Amino acid sequence: QGVQIFLAVGFFLIAPGLIVRLWIGRLGDASASSFSCFSLIVESFLLSILITGFLGVTLSALQIGLDTVKYLLGVFEIVAVGVLIWATKGLKPKRYFSSALQQSDKWALALIGAFSLMMLFQGGVLDMLADGWWHMAYANQMVLDNSVFIAQHPISGGETNAILYPPLWHLQLALISDLTQLDLPIIWHFMAAFNSALLLSALYVMTVLLTGRKSIALVAVILHVFLVGGLSSYARVGAWPGNFSFVGLYYAFGMIFLISDQISAAKNNVNEQWRAEKPPVVSGSLLVCALVAVIGLHGVAAALFLLGVFAYWLVLGFFQATHQDWPVLRDRWVAGLILVIGAVAGLIVAATVFDSRYRFLFGS
Repeated sequence: QGVQIFLAVGFFLIAPGLIVRLWIGRLGDASASSFSCFSLIVESFLLSILITGFLGVTLSALQIGLDTVKYLLGVFEIVAVGVLIWATKGLKPKRYFSSALQQSDKWALALIGAFSLMMLFQGGVLDMLADGWWHMAYANQMVLDNSVFIAQHPISGGETNAILYPPLWHLQLALISDLTQLDLPIIWHFMAAFNSALLLSALYVMTVLLTGRKSIALVAVILHVFLVGGLSSYARVGAWPGNFSFVGLYYAFGMIFLISDQISAAKNNVNEQWRAEKPPVVSGSLLVCALVAVIGLHGVAAALFLLGVFAYWLVLGFFQATHQDWPVLRDRWVAGLILVIGAVAGLIVAATVFDSRYRFLFGS
């Protein structure tokens, strides 16, 4: 059952995003940065859930059905891989990771692998009172209705809104259940191990981009494993949509630091190779994708992101910034720009998508 589930995870949650990532040329371009193997799995996941989410919502709106997603996705993956192989024909293969991995990278990979293996046996929490059952019921209702937009409440069976909760993760569970024909509690059990690999990889990427030191990133991963909830206890709630949203949250923070460094490199006309590997437009697009995925998984993480950026922007104000303190000015400018964009986007969404909720809030 575990093998079936992880094959389905690869099909829905890794392969589509990986193919897109290859198509935009990031894998070959980013090979010089040896943390690319960590960002690879994170970016593949975030892009994949956006692709499957788009297909799921579109087919549901057209009343075609979620069971069609797997066929469209299968055709896309086969055709895209074939075209990709043809387009790269004659190019010499590169050793993307083996020569670039440093000692800290290897230790981090080993630790993440060992921890994920342990979580295969620990599994996601299925306590009698855990609200994971509510999330599984929501996903199950999508399977029954063959649509993202459910027709009745998954618990009471009565009338309800077509969308009860940010549906992106429940959609993934529904797709995997439809493909494997396995019960959702079994799928839920194995998702904790998958979340462990994603979350720790995203943390590693964020810390490398923040500190510039992989040894510190390795320590961060070790501390996260042992201090956040105490080894496996916190990781056992990894199957919840909120914890998958933290993958995008960590990665989005990392992209802020990367964009800031790229702006500095462009100003100083240095590090041309690294700047070409990840141009700001690509990093900015990945940041947007991560935030859209975060909102679709669990909206609270988007608020945490803006609060974190605001705190960073505020603290930087305590440093005396002169014309020589370009890193401080650069980080403060990037953080401020993101805050302005986030505020404008938030007001637009609040005035349109969530208009009725805010009217109720201010009227009560």
